Amino acid sequence: MNGGSRTRGQADGFGLEILPKLKDVKSRDNRISLVDYVVSYYLHNVDKNAGTDKSTLPLPEPQDVFLAAQVRFDDLNRDLRQLGRDLTRCQKDIESVCADSPEEHLQPFKDKMEAFVLSAQKEHGQTSCHLTTVQRSFQDLVVYFGLKPKAGDKEVTAGHFFTLWFEFCADFKARWKRENKSISKQRLKEAQMSVKRITGEKKVETRKINPNSLKERLRQKEASVSES
Repeated sequence: MNGGSRTRGQADGFGLEILPKLKDVKSRDNRISLVDYVVSYYLHNVDKNAGTDKSTLPLPEPQDVFLAAQVRFDDLNRDLRQLGRDLTRCQKDIESVCADSPEEHLQPFKDKMEAFVLSAQKEHGQTSCHLTTVQRSFQDLVVYFGLKPKAGDKEVTAGHFFTLWFEFCADFKARWKRENKSISKQRLKEAQMSVKRITGEKKVETRKINPNSLKERLRQKEASVSES
């Protein structure tokens, strides 16, 4: 694959951009693709439960990867900042209401709203920390795979990264299901042939009855008695 020449080609590896194209890389006889080969090798050499209901997809579900591709960190950061501003305004409104209300009318409004604000601030802070952690992890992932931004983008987006994986996961799963079904049918066929072979070997042996044997004479005597 990509043998190239002395001056071009001879690649030792490929970027993630190649993932959606693996299904188009065919064998010499054009019977299978590279994805077919990867799936077949995995099921026949790695997955001990291949062909059974215990076999599990070794990749994330394509739908989960598709949803991950919809994430936009800029939008999430903007929404969190807006929520922070809304929460600040809410807190000021509560303080204003409490300041203008008679003491006998403050409860239980004051305690409940203060508890709400404290809980919301805590949750907002935790969510902000989680988002920061996820962004850092994503950047580490991008660096690990050496993925470059698309033309016109300053940095690699989640949409670009996970779309590449989504197409590969979808191709892999489709072939994984088909190959698993084929293995299951083949094992069933082998089991049926084995049973047929075993039952064919167990032939019923028949013996000629000796009319002068004691057992046969007794049988004939019992038969004559029953007839009389």
